Amino acid sequence: MIKYTKRGKNRVITLNQSIGIEQADELYKALIACYKKANKISIEMNKLETIDLSALQLLYAAKKACLLKGIDFLFDPNDAPCVQEQLLKTCIEI
Repeated sequence: MIKYTKRGKNRVITLNQSIGIEQADELYKALIACYKKANKISIEMNKLETIDLSALQLLYAAKKACLLKGIDFLFDPNDAPCVQEQLLKTCIEI
């Protein structure tokens, strides 16, 4: 589940439960909406249980795009152990 909220010029995307390829389009749309109007984007993942590689790729691509545009992008993979697990799994499979 993806929740998108506005706090002034700041935007918060909250990721709950499971984010996979099925939610990638919804995540992409939320990221684009934030990117167009925000000075700062925060990704909250403390309730996230699982995430797949497609969602991680979107988050890292958004972070890179925000850096180039001067938008603060707060995304800490340490907030959700499942992110670390997916990154480790990906590295082992390569």
